[in-house]
Amino acid sequence: MTMGRACVAILEPDPLYRGVFERIFFSSGHEVRYLDAGVLPPEILPSDGVLLMDMAQGECTAFDLLGAIRIQHPMLPVVLFCDEDIGAWLDDLANYERVNVLARPFTREELLFFIDKLLHPDHAFGLVHYLKSDALVRVFALRSTAEVRGLIDTTLALASEWGFDFDYDFKIDLVLHELFLNAIYHAHGYESEKKQGVPVSLPEKETVQIEVGHDENRFGVTITDFCGNLTRSRILESLRTLEQQKSVERLLAEGRSISDIFRQHGRGIDIVRKNSGEYYFVIERGRRTQVVIIFDKHFEKDDQNASIKVIEVGDARSAEGA
Repeated sequence: MTMGRACVAILEPDPLYRGVFERIFFSSGHEVRYLDAGVLPPEILPSDGVLLMDMAQGECTAFDLLGAIRIQHPMLPVVLFCDEDIGAWLDDLANYERVNVLARPFTREELLFFIDKLLHPDHAFGLVHYLKSDALVRVFALRSTAEVRGLIDTTLALASEWGFDFDYDFKIDLVLHELFLNAIYHAHGYESEKKQGVPVSLPEKETVQIEVGHDENRFGVTITDFCGNLTRSRILESLRTLEQQKSVERLLAEGRSISDIFRQHGRGIDIVRKNSGEYYFVIERGRRTQVVIIFDKHFEKDDQNASIKVIEVGDARSAEGA
Protein backbone atom coordinates (compact mmCIF):
# COMPACT_ATOMS: atom_id res chain seq x y z
CA MET A 1 0.00 0.00 0.00
CA THR A 2 1.50 3.32 -1.08
CA MET A 3 0.04 6.48 0.36
CA GLY A 4 0.99 9.98 -0.68
CA ARG A 5 0.61 12.95 1.64
CA ALA A 6 -2.88 14.41 1.40
CA CYS A 7 -5.25 16.30 3.64
CA VAL A 8 -7.76 14.37 5.72
CA ALA A 9 -10.39 16.69 7.21
CA ILE A 10 -12.31 15.30 10.19
CA LEU A 11 -15.66 16.41 11.60
CA GLU A 12 -15.91 14.42 14.81
CA PRO A 13 -17.64 15.94 17.85
CA ASP A 14 -16.86 13.05 20.21
CA PRO A 15 -13.46 13.50 21.92
CA LEU A 16 -13.14 9.74 22.36
CA TYR A 17 -13.26 9.12 18.61
CA ARG A 18 -11.04 12.14 17.94
CA GLY A 19 -8.44 10.38 20.05
CA VAL A 20 -8.94 7.21 17.99
CA PHE A 21 -8.32 9.16 14.78
CA GLU A 22 -5.20 10.74 16.23
CA ARG A 23 -3.77 7.28 16.92
CA ILE A 24 -4.78 5.97 13.50
CA PHE A 25 -3.24 8.84 11.56
CA PHE A 26 -0.10 9.19 13.67
CA SER A 27 2.81 8.39 11.32
CA SER A 28 0.42 7.76 8.40
CA GLY A 29 1.91 10.59 6.33
CA HIS A 30 -1.41 12.39 5.94
CA GLU A 31 -2.02 15.97 6.95
CA VAL A 32 -4.93 15.84 9.42
CA ARG A 33 -7.23 18.82 9.94
CA TYR A 34 -9.94 18.77 12.63
CA LEU A 35 -13.02 20.86 11.92
CA ASP A 36 -15.86 22.21 14.04
CA ALA A 37 -19.34 21.76 12.60
CA GLY A 38 -20.52 24.88 14.43
CA VAL A 39 -18.08 27.14 12.60
CA LEU A 40 -17.71 25.28 9.35
CA PRO A 41 -17.22 27.49 6.29
CA PRO A 42 -17.18 25.05 3.36
CA GLU A 43 -14.30 26.89 1.67
CA ILE A 44 -11.79 25.68 4.29
CA LEU A 45 -12.20 22.06 3.24
CA PRO A 46 -9.43 20.47 1.18
CA SER A 47 -10.43 20.30 -2.48
CA ASP A 48 -7.95 17.48 -3.13
CA GLY A 49 -8.37 15.53 0.11
CA VAL A 50 -11.08 13.55 1.85
CA LEU A 51 -13.64 14.45 4.51
CA LEU A 52 -14.47 12.12 7.42
CA MET A 53 -17.70 12.84 9.28
CA ASP A 54 -19.53 11.23 12.16
CA MET A 55 -23.17 10.66 11.23
CA ALA A 56 -24.19 12.39 14.48
CA GLN A 57 -23.20 16.07 14.52
CA GLY A 58 -24.60 17.39 17.78
CA GLU A 59 -28.25 18.31 17.22
CA CYS A 60 -28.04 17.63 13.48
CA THR A 61 -26.72 14.90 11.20
CA ALA A 62 -23.99 14.75 8.60
CA PHE A 63 -26.63 15.06 5.88
CA ASP A 64 -27.72 18.42 7.30
CA LEU A 65 -24.19 19.70 6.57
CA LEU A 66 -23.54 17.97 3.25
CA GLY A 67 -25.74 20.29 1.19
CA ALA A 68 -23.61 23.35 1.96
CA ILE A 69 -20.39 21.37 1.63
CA ARG A 70 -21.34 20.05 -1.81
CA ILE A 71 -21.94 23.57 -3.16
CA GLN A 72 -18.26 24.38 -2.73
CA HIS A 73 -16.83 20.88 -3.08
CA PRO A 74 -19.04 18.75 -5.36
CA MET A 75 -16.41 16.04 -5.93
CA LEU A 76 -14.83 15.80 -2.46
CA PRO A 77 -14.87 12.17 -1.25
CA VAL A 78 -16.78 11.84 2.03
CA VAL A 79 -16.77 8.95 4.50
CA LEU A 80 -19.53 8.84 7.10
CA PHE A 81 -19.05 6.90 10.33
CA CYS A 82 -22.05 5.19 11.83
CA ASP A 83 -22.66 3.15 14.98
CA GLU A 84 -26.02 1.81 13.83
CA ASP A 85 -27.78 0.30 10.84
CA ILE A 86 -27.49 2.72 7.90
CA GLY A 87 -30.85 1.57 6.49
CA ALA A 88 -32.73 4.63 7.70
CA TRP A 89 -30.37 6.91 5.75
CA LEU A 90 -30.37 5.21 2.35
CA ASP A 91 -32.61 7.82 0.70
CA ASP A 92 -30.34 10.61 1.94
CA LEU A 93 -27.27 8.70 0.81
CA ALA A 94 -28.69 8.33 -2.69
CA ASN A 95 -28.84 12.14 -3.02
CA TYR A 96 -25.06 12.54 -2.85
CA GLU A 97 -22.34 11.12 -5.06
CA ARG A 98 -18.95 10.05 -3.66
CA VAL A 99 -20.31 9.52 -0.15
CA ASN A 100 -19.64 6.21 1.57
CA VAL A 101 -20.34 4.74 4.99
CA LEU A 102 -17.90 2.99 7.31
CA ALA A 103 -19.55 1.15 10.18
CA ARG A 104 -17.88 1.02 13.56
CA PRO A 105 -15.91 -0.87 14.72
CA PHE A 106 -13.26 -0.85 12.00
CA THR A 107 -9.53 -1.47 11.96
CA ARG A 108 -6.77 1.06 11.35
CA GLU A 109 -5.77 -0.77 8.18
CA GLU A 110 -9.32 -0.81 6.85
CA LEU A 111 -9.64 2.96 7.17
CA LEU A 112 -6.22 3.74 5.72
CA PHE A 113 -6.64 1.36 2.77
CA PHE A 114 -10.05 2.89 2.02
CA ILE A 115 -8.75 6.46 2.16
CA ASP A 116 -5.90 5.45 -0.14
CA LYS A 117 -8.38 4.33 -2.81
CA LEU A 118 -10.46 7.50 -2.51
CA LEU A 119 -7.37 9.69 -2.90
CA HIS A 120 -5.71 7.50 -5.55
CA PRO A 121 -8.26 5.98 -7.96
CA ASP A 122 -5.42 4.22 -9.82
CA HIS A 123 -5.11 1.99 -6.74
CA ALA A 124 -8.77 0.97 -6.80
CA PHE A 125 -8.51 -2.14 -8.99
CA GLY A 126 -6.31 -5.10 -8.12
CA LEU A 127 -5.93 -7.13 -4.94
CA VAL A 128 -2.29 -6.07 -4.53
CA HIS A 129 -3.52 -2.55 -3.66
CA TYR A 130 -5.52 -3.89 -0.70
CA LEU A 131 -2.64 -5.84 0.80
CA LYS A 132 0.71 -4.81 2.21
CA SER A 133 3.97 -4.90 0.30
CA ASP A 134 4.80 -8.52 1.20
CA ALA A 135 1.62 -9.78 -0.46
CA LEU A 136 1.29 -12.96 -2.51
CA VAL A 137 -1.50 -13.01 -5.12
CA ARG A 138 -2.69 -15.83 -7.39
CA VAL A 139 -5.02 -15.33 -10.36
CA PHE A 140 -7.71 -17.71 -11.66
CA ALA A 141 -10.21 -17.61 -14.51
CA LEU A 142 -13.87 -18.48 -13.91
CA ARG A 143 -15.94 -19.29 -17.00
CA SER A 144 -18.94 -21.35 -15.88
CA THR A 145 -21.23 -21.97 -12.94
CA ALA A 146 -19.98 -25.57 -12.87
CA GLU A 147 -16.54 -24.29 -11.82
CA VAL A 148 -17.79 -22.26 -8.86
CA ARG A 149 -17.74 -24.99 -6.19
CA GLY A 150 -14.26 -26.16 -7.11
CA LEU A 151 -12.81 -22.65 -7.12
CA ILE A 152 -14.32 -21.89 -3.71
CA ASP A 153 -12.73 -25.07 -2.34
CA THR A 154 -9.40 -24.04 -3.86
CA THR A 155 -9.68 -20.57 -2.32
CA LEU A 156 -10.40 -21.91 1.16
CA ALA A 157 -7.60 -24.47 0.82
CA LEU A 158 -5.16 -21.67 -0.05
CA ALA A 159 -6.31 -19.68 2.98
CA SER A 160 -5.53 -22.67 5.21
CA GLU A 161 -2.21 -23.30 3.47
CA TRP A 162 -1.22 -19.69 4.11
CA GLY A 163 -2.04 -19.93 7.81
CA PHE A 164 -5.51 -18.38 7.81
CA ASP A 165 -7.48 -20.93 9.80
CA PHE A 166 -10.70 -18.97 10.22
CA ASP A 167 -13.34 -20.36 12.54
CA TYR A 168 -15.99 -18.79 10.31
CA ASP A 169 -15.18 -20.44 6.97
CA PHE A 170 -18.92 -20.84 6.39
CA LYS A 171 -19.25 -17.05 6.10
CA ILE A 172 -16.45 -16.84 3.55
CA ASP A 173 -17.95 -19.76 1.64
CA LEU A 174 -21.35 -18.03 1.57
CA VAL A 175 -19.91 -14.73 0.35
CA LEU A 176 -17.74 -16.33 -2.34
CA HIS A 177 -20.61 -18.49 -3.59
CA GLU A 178 -22.86 -15.47 -4.00
CA LEU A 179 -20.19 -13.30 -5.63
CA PHE A 180 -18.90 -15.93 -8.04
CA LEU A 181 -22.40 -16.77 -9.26
CA ASN A 182 -23.42 -13.11 -9.54
CA ALA A 183 -20.33 -12.33 -11.62
CA ILE A 184 -21.42 -14.97 -14.12
CA TYR A 185 -25.21 -14.67 -14.03
CA HIS A 186 -26.00 -11.02 -13.32
CA ALA A 187 -23.02 -9.29 -14.91
CA HIS A 188 -23.50 -11.18 -18.18
CA GLY A 189 -27.27 -10.92 -18.41
CA TYR A 190 -28.33 -14.39 -17.25
CA GLU A 191 -30.80 -13.26 -14.58
CA SER A 192 -33.59 -15.59 -15.72
CA GLU A 193 -31.20 -18.55 -15.78
CA LYS A 194 -30.19 -17.82 -12.20
CA LYS A 195 -33.80 -17.64 -11.03
CA GLN A 196 -34.42 -21.02 -12.66
CA GLY A 197 -31.15 -22.53 -11.39
CA VAL A 198 -29.94 -23.25 -14.93
CA PRO A 199 -26.14 -23.77 -15.26
CA VAL A 200 -24.42 -21.48 -17.76
CA SER A 201 -21.03 -21.13 -19.41
CA LEU A 202 -19.67 -17.84 -20.68
CA PRO A 203 -18.85 -17.36 -24.37
CA GLU A 204 -15.32 -18.37 -25.34
CA LYS A 205 -13.73 -14.90 -25.11
CA GLU A 206 -15.45 -13.86 -21.88
CA THR A 207 -14.23 -14.63 -18.38
CA VAL A 208 -14.45 -13.60 -14.75
CA GLN A 209 -11.10 -12.96 -13.10
CA ILE A 210 -10.56 -14.18 -9.55
CA GLU A 211 -7.60 -13.03 -7.45
CA VAL A 212 -6.72 -14.75 -4.17
CA GLY A 213 -3.93 -13.48 -1.96
CA HIS A 214 -2.60 -12.57 1.45
CA ASP A 215 -0.08 -10.60 3.44
CA GLU A 216 0.94 -11.14 7.07
CA ASN A 217 -2.56 -10.69 8.50
CA ARG A 218 -4.99 -10.00 5.62
CA PHE A 219 -6.54 -12.60 3.31
CA GLY A 220 -8.33 -11.24 0.27
CA VAL A 221 -10.29 -12.19 -2.83
CA THR A 222 -11.31 -10.05 -5.80
CA ILE A 223 -13.98 -10.93 -8.36
CA THR A 224 -13.83 -8.94 -11.59
CA ASP A 225 -16.26 -9.02 -14.47
CA PHE A 226 -15.44 -7.11 -17.64
CA CYS A 227 -18.95 -5.85 -18.31
CA GLY A 228 -19.17 -2.92 -15.88
CA ASN A 229 -22.95 -3.02 -15.53
CA LEU A 230 -23.16 -2.39 -11.79
CA THR A 231 -23.72 1.18 -10.57
CA ARG A 232 -23.82 2.89 -7.21
CA SER A 233 -27.49 3.71 -7.71
CA ARG A 234 -28.31 0.04 -8.35
CA ILE A 235 -26.51 -0.96 -5.17
CA LEU A 236 -28.43 1.58 -3.10
CA GLU A 237 -31.72 0.64 -4.74
CA SER A 238 -31.15 -3.02 -3.86
CA LEU A 239 -30.47 -2.06 -0.25
CA ARG A 240 -33.60 0.12 -0.15
CA THR A 241 -35.61 -2.85 -1.40
CA LEU A 242 -34.24 -4.95 1.43
CA GLU A 243 -35.24 -2.29 3.94
CA GLN A 244 -38.77 -2.38 2.56
CA GLN A 245 -38.77 -6.15 2.92
CA LYS A 246 -38.45 -5.87 6.69
CA SER A 247 -42.13 -4.93 6.76
CA VAL A 248 -42.86 -7.50 4.05
CA GLU A 249 -41.38 -10.24 6.24
CA ARG A 250 -43.77 -9.27 9.00
CA LEU A 251 -46.63 -9.79 6.53
CA LEU A 252 -45.22 -13.19 5.63
CA ALA A 253 -45.24 -14.12 9.31
CA GLU A 254 -48.95 -13.37 9.23
CA GLY A 255 -49.39 -15.88 6.41
CA ARG A 256 -49.74 -13.50 3.46
CA SER A 257 -48.34 -14.49 0.06
CA ILE A 258 -45.47 -12.40 -1.32
CA SER A 259 -43.46 -13.12 -4.45
CA ASP A 260 -40.33 -15.13 -3.61
CA ILE A 261 -38.49 -13.32 -6.38
CA PHE A 262 -39.15 -10.00 -4.67
CA ARG A 263 -38.00 -11.34 -1.34
CA GLN A 264 -34.64 -12.44 -2.79
CA HIS A 265 -33.88 -9.25 -4.71
CA GLY A 266 -30.65 -7.63 -3.52
CA ARG A 267 -29.73 -10.43 -1.12
CA GLY A 268 -26.30 -10.87 -2.72
CA ILE A 269 -25.18 -7.35 -1.86
CA ASP A 270 -26.54 -7.67 1.66
CA ILE A 271 -24.74 -10.99 2.18
CA VAL A 272 -21.45 -9.38 1.16
CA ARG A 273 -21.95 -6.34 3.39
CA LYS A 274 -22.90 -8.26 6.51
CA ASN A 275 -20.53 -11.22 6.29
CA SER A 276 -17.27 -9.83 4.92
CA GLY A 277 -14.62 -8.42 7.19
CA GLU A 278 -13.97 -5.66 4.65
CA TYR A 279 -15.48 -5.21 1.24
CA TYR A 280 -15.43 -2.75 -1.65
CA PHE A 281 -17.42 -2.41 -4.87
CA VAL A 282 -15.14 -0.86 -7.49
CA ILE A 283 -16.81 0.33 -10.68
CA GLU A 284 -15.45 1.53 -13.99
CA ARG A 285 -18.75 2.08 -15.75
CA GLY A 286 -19.18 0.11 -18.96
CA ARG A 287 -15.77 -1.60 -18.64
CA ARG A 288 -15.41 -3.61 -15.45
CA THR A 289 -16.70 -4.17 -11.94
CA GLN A 290 -14.62 -5.59 -9.12
CA VAL A 291 -15.73 -6.76 -5.71
CA VAL A 292 -12.96 -6.87 -3.11
CA ILE A 293 -13.36 -8.79 0.13
CA ILE A 294 -10.77 -8.85 2.89
CA PHE A 295 -10.70 -11.00 6.02
CA ASP A 296 -8.36 -10.09 8.86
CA LYS A 297 -6.60 -12.87 10.76
CA HIS A 298 -7.14 -11.06 14.07
CA PHE A 299 -10.44 -9.21 13.58
CA GLU A 300 -13.86 -10.75 12.96
CA LYS A 301 -16.94 -8.73 12.21
CA ASP A 302 -19.54 -9.80 14.78
CA ASP A 303 -22.46 -7.40 14.29
CA GLN A 304 -25.05 -6.63 11.63
CA ASN A 305 -24.13 -2.97 11.13
CA ALA A 306 -22.69 -2.86 7.65
CA SER A 307 -20.61 -0.40 5.67
CA ILE A 308 -21.34 0.90 2.17
CA LYS A 309 -18.11 1.30 0.21
CA VAL A 310 -18.46 2.04 -3.50
CA ILE A 311 -15.47 3.39 -5.42
CA GLU A 312 -16.23 4.79 -8.86
CA VAL A 313 -13.37 5.23 -11.28
CA GLY A 314 -13.74 7.57 -14.23
CA ASP A 315 -16.69 9.85 -14.95
CA ALA A 316 -19.35 7.69 -13.32
CA ARG A 317 -21.80 10.58 -13.10
CA SER A 318 -22.01 11.17 -16.84
CA ALA A 319 -22.05 7.41 -17.48
CA GLU A 320 -25.17 7.09 -15.37
CA GLY A 321 -26.72 10.25 -16.79
CA ALA A 322 -26.47 12.06 -13.47
